[in-house]
Amino acid sequence: MAEPTSSLLDELAVTLRDAGLDAFVRPGHAGAPDQLLVVFDPAGTAAGLHAQLLFLPGADEPPILQYYVALACSVPDEIADVMCRFLNAANAPLPLGAFGLLEVDKVVFYRFNAPARLDPFDADMVGWTLTMAEYVVGELAPLIEAVAGGMGLDEALGFLASTLQQIEAEADGLELS
Repeated sequence: MAEPTSSLLDELAVTLRDAGLDAFVRPGHAGAPDQLLVVFDPAGTAAGLHAQLLFLPGADEPPILQYYVALACSVPDEIADVMCRFLNAANAPLPLGAFGLLEVDKVVFYRFNAPARLDPFDADMVGWTLTMAEYVVGELAPLIEAVAGGMGLDEALGFLASTLQQIEAEADGLELS
């Protein structure tokens, strides 16, 4: 990726650290681009989750910033179909991003790709997107982990419906600034 995006990741890391987040840049290697790693919930309740932000190689006009979070659970082969059906149901109402399952590694992830304006670079929008991603992952990760652990689809869908109702009720009380 072009040098300007690497320096933007460095600037963004400083901005996020100034906002109280644990953020640092991991230099690219072996063809992989530089990545900005942001720890979700420094208080420790998110069990070591972190977001990886990177500019997608080859996407320069406009550049595309990817937000990626790998969940800490692996999915046994016999549960993969149930997990895919559950993730499909969870993704439908999400306002931003989506969950997926890496078929070979059986790892569940959350990902969002967005075009990035570089001049001027909007660090506040990146911070807002990270906050949304942390919220969505934080709310749904325990349920995804339960499905990976063998919770049946019908039971999981029931919990998903009540979780989504709770999220909607909380959102009704929020004001966007």
